[in-house]
Amino acid sequence: MVYLRISNCDNCLWLPPLGQLGNLKELIVEEMQSVQTIGNVFYGSDGSMETLPFEDTQERKEWNMIGGTSTEFPSLKTLSLSARN
Repeated sequence: MVYLRISNCDNCLWLPPLGQLGNLKELIVEEMQSVQTIGNVFYGSDGSMETLPFEDTQERKEWNMIGGTSTEFPSLKTLSLSARN
């Protein structure tokens, strides 16, 4: 799987370890109103993710990086965070 879109999961409080999908290049997360924290469990060890937009995730309050660094996605080319009011 190289592309995955997750949307409209209003009762989802956290994201599963999608970063562990080794071939995943593009993950779109949208309209996930209840996700508040993106934690260490989200990241994988492969680092093949290139595109990661978060759209309309208004409750997001915290993004925990492993060890406080940004090396979890070394291939990442595009990261976007947006919230509709």
